[in-house]
Amino acid sequence: MTNLDYIAERIREYESQLSEPLPTPPVGTMVWWFKNGRLDMGQQQAAVVTAVEGPAKLTLAIWPPKGMPVHKTGVHYINDPTVKNREHDNIRRSNGLWCYPFIGDDFKQKDIRKHHFDVHTDQLKRKIEAMHEEHRIKLQEQKARAGEDAPEPVS
Repeated sequence: MTNLDYIAERIREYESQLSEPLPTPPVGTMVWWFKNGRLDMGQQQAAVVTAVEGPAKLTLAIWPPKGMPVHKTGVHYINDPTVKNREHDNIRRSNGLWCYPFIGDDFKQKDIRKHHFDVHTDQLKRKIEAMHEEHRIKLQEQKARAGEDAPEPVS
């Protein structure tokens, strides 16, 4: 795979993620936290977002029943592809998982506010723009080395 193929593949990957961005609630939002990353209804604990680390990745203040608040960093969203279906993942087990309180029995999230997707959407748009620029530069370099017979930019 050439550098240009790799760049084109990344652009397609980021564009496909734009159709299903991950939610990121703002600081102060109440969420549920699942200890050890186990999605057991009835075992969730109340938490408040205290910092946004990245798309769908939060720092939480968690209030366990009959206990003192606990702080966790690097807590991923339950449907984040980096931890979903990976029950034995160390990050998932040590940091737990978060979701919105209005969850269904099937762990599908409903009625998520549109602006909660902005962090991930904005990041993906910046990545796509940067990859297009890198693709343009690589094409110019290729044209300079091989004459004018280089492929056209990815659109």
